[in-house]
Amino acid sequence: MKSTYYFMMYFIFCSFSIGAQIVYGTNGYIEYHPGDLPIVISVPHGGSLEPISIPDRTCNSPVMVTDANTIDLGKQIDSSLFSLTGCHPHMIYCNLKRSKLDCNRNENDGTCGNAEAITSWNEFQKYIDSAQNLALQQHGEKVFYIDLHGHGNPIQRLELGYLLFEEELEFSDATLNSTQYINYSSIQHLVYNNINGSPHTELLKGNFALGTLFANNGYPAVPSLQDPFPGIGSNYFSGGYNTAQNTSYAIGNLVDGVQMECNFIGVRDSYLNRKLFSDVFATVLNGYFNSHMSTQINDQCGVSGLNEIKTQNSLYPTISNGIGPIMISGNNFSGQQFIVKDLFGKTFFSGEIQQDNSFTAPATISNGWYVLNFTENGNLRNYRFCIIRD
Repeated sequence: MKSTYYFMMYFIFCSFSIGAQIVYGTNGYIEYHPGDLPIVISVPHGGSLEPISIPDRTCNSPVMVTDANTIDLGKQIDSSLFSLTGCHPHMIYCNLKRSKLDCNRNENDGTCGNAEAITSWNEFQKYIDSAQNLALQQHGEKVFYIDLHGHGNPIQRLELGYLLFEEELEFSDATLNSTQYINYSSIQHLVYNNINGSPHTELLKGNFALGTLFANNGYPAVPSLQDPFPGIGSNYFSGGYNTAQNTSYAIGNLVDGVQMECNFIGVRDSYLNRKLFSDVFATVLNGYFNSHMSTQINDQCGVSGLNEIKTQNSLYPTISNGIGPIMISGNNFSGQQFIVKDLFGKTFFSGEIQQDNSFTAPATISNGWYVLNFTENGNLRNYRFCIIRD
C-alpha cells in the first residue's frame, strides 16, 4: 500500500513528463516550469490574481494594462515545442495582475515597496536566472530567451525588441554594425558567435533574422527583411527590464534574446489562433537555431547529461522511516565523492557513494528534484533524482 502511495506522489510532485515539475513561488503568485530545451520564456504581464493584501501600484505613473491571453499563449507555445521536440522550454509565469506587480520593471517601480510584491518580484527574477543557468549547463552557449508580451498597437504584427529604439533601427548598416550599437543589443553574443559570421544587421533584418522567419510563415514582424523598422512614433516596444537584465546586453550574460510583443488579432485572440501561431513559433525557433547556431532545438532535446536515478524501474528513491538509501542504477560508482544540488545550483549535501552503489540524503531535505554530481575517470556525471516522503 505504501509503495502505491509513493508512486502516486511521484507523479504529483516530481513528474517531468508534462512540462516538468512546477516550482511555485510564495502563495503561487509566480511559477516556474523547468525544461530541457535551450529556450527560456518569461510571461510577466498575463496574470489575473488580485490579492487584497497587495495594494494597487500607484508609484511612478504605473502602466496597469494586462497582456491578454499571454499566459494561455505561453502554455500553448510550451505544448507546441513539446510536440515538435519531445522536450519543454523553461517557462516562468507571473500570476499576479499587473496592477499588483510589474515583473518587467525594476524592483521599486514594479512593486511600489510592498513586501509581498517584492518577494514575488524577486522570485520571478530568480527563476529566470535559475532557468538560464540550467539551460547553459545543459546546452552551452546556445540558449535563447524570450520575454513574452502582448501589444495593443493598431498594426497587427509581431514586435521584436532588441533594446534598440525605433529611430535607431533606421540607422545605416554601418552604424548598426558598429561596436557601439552591437553593445546596445540583446543579441550581441550571437553577433560574435553565429556560425556564418553574420553582422548585426543581418541578425536584425536579414534573410534569416527572427522577424523574417516569422514573416515568411505568415506572421508579419518588425524588424524583418519585409519590415526593417517600425517607423518613428509607432509606439514600438524595444524591450524592457527583463530583456536588459537577462540577455547578452548585460555584462557576462551569454544568453541572447528578445522582448516579443504579440499582436492580438490572429495570434492571441482565440484558442485556434494561439495554437496555429505556437506551432509556427516552434518551427521558426527550430530554423533560427539551425541557421545561426548549427543546431536544431529538436536535436538539443534531452542533451542535458542529467540521467535519471532509477529504483525498481521508478524515478523515485526507496524510502523507509521517512527516508532511506538511494540506489544508483548502472555502473558501480562506489567510493566516489559526490555533491547534491537542487535545480537552481544550490548545494544541499555531499558525501561518498557506498559500496552498494547508494547514498543517503539527510532526513531534513525537502521533497523535490535534485541533481547528483560526481567525477568518474575525469568525466563529470550528473544524475537527476526525486525525493518523496509522506
